[in-house]
Amino acid sequence: VSCGMSVEPRTEYQLRLSNWSRRAEAFERSHSRMGNVRLLFVLGLLALGAGFCRSQASWGAILLILLVGLLLTGIWHVRIENDRNAARRGIRFYQSGLERLDGTWLGKGSPGTEFLDPHHLYAADLDMFGVGSLFELVNAAHTQNGRATEPASLREIGARQEAIKEMTPKVDLRERLGFLAAEVETWIATESLIAWARQPRILNSNPVRVVAFCLPWLSLVLLIAGQWPWC
Repeated sequence: VSCGMSVEPRTEYQLRLSNWSRRAEAFERSHSRMGNVRLLFVLGLLALGAGFCRSQASWGAILLILLVGLLLTGIWHVRIENDRNAARRGIRFYQSGLERLDGTWLGKGSPGTEFLDPHHLYAADLDMFGVGSLFELVNAAHTQNGRATEPASLREIGARQEAIKEMTPKVDLRERLGFLAAEVETWIATESLIAWARQPRILNSNPVRVVAFCLPWLSLVLLIAGQWPWC
């Protein structure tokens, strides 16, 4: 997927940033409205349930309606929230690109100081790592593993430049890749996560695991059944 870069990159980035900003504002308004609708929906159902209770109606039916209503509006609310977050990622993506084009990126990225050898005679003078360094300029990784592989790629500038030339006109593809990367937690403790995953399983009994999964649903059924005859 590509987008022809017949226009100046700064103009293209500013246009896309403006589009994502308008989308973010629209989704923010929709998010607020849906939150208000859900609140009114809950209050209305509670009031309706109180009225039905006085008329000897069943609380179980009202509770079921409430749960289904909250579920449906919750799904819709989550969709709006996801769209809003995607728009925010678009804003950050193009803001970062404009900062690089304008030379205002210093101090806004990862300095990579953990990769700097303090005992090296002249490593600090090369500005490879640290605030305003080459690493901060070119690094766009969002995971610990990605950041760890970045120093090695700095030694292959030629191959990197060829890859940049290939990706330059593919703005839509770079946008999607940037969005996917932004969804990943920035500071994932990869080594700790792998160590945790390799630990032996504590809960080895399959029946116990099944019972643990079913208990919340059983509690919900008992709650509804317990409320049924009392209205």
